[in-house]
Amino acid sequence: MMLHDGQLKVLTGQYLHRLNLTRCARPSRRGVWQSVSRGRLCASPTLSTRLDFRKAEQSDVPVIRRMIFQESMNPLGIKPERFTVAIDEEGSLLGFGQLEPKDGCIELRSMVVDTAHRRRGIGKGLLRKLLEDAHGQEVVLTTISSRVPFYSAEGFERLQLSEVPRFLLFEVVAGTAVARIAAGEELVVLRRKAL
Repeated sequence: MMLHDGQLKVLTGQYLHRLNLTRCARPSRRGVWQSVSRGRLCASPTLSTRLDFRKAEQSDVPVIRRMIFQESMNPLGIKPERFTVAIDEEGSLLGFGQLEPKDGCIELRSMVVDTAHRRRGIGKGLLRKLLEDAHGQEVVLTTISSRVPFYSAEGFERLQLSEVPRFLLFEVVAGTAVARIAAGEELVVLRRKAL
């Protein structure tokens, strides 16, 4: 452990975690640190492992397929050339997502972060990388309702059924039943307008 510039660095297993020392923090109901006004120093974990991105390779497909099945997501259309993967310093695959060009926009599909590495900013970093790769074009995606706040923070807005792109209509109709059974949630379509 080291204390440097208001950060406590702790090595746990193979990962170096940076604990930001902030005034007035306490754990919330969900175990996430949040601010309160008490005037004491507390630590909140953030990922400091270096995160890199690269195009997926054929050797990544078994891991991608396994993680997609674990999430009860649509396993069709896994083409490595469309996937971007997030990897750590050792080259371990932490997450991925794919961009597929469709009728005048881009569909963001199959975005997953490994369950052991969630809530560390990997998903946000991956989403931002995918949006950067979309080069300002309109991006649409389908997801479950509990994930709407995550995407809304990056400028996505919920679409009404009448606004859903034609190429997504079948998936929305079929996926609505699956989402209710598999996740107990509503399937929604989100869009981030072209920049």
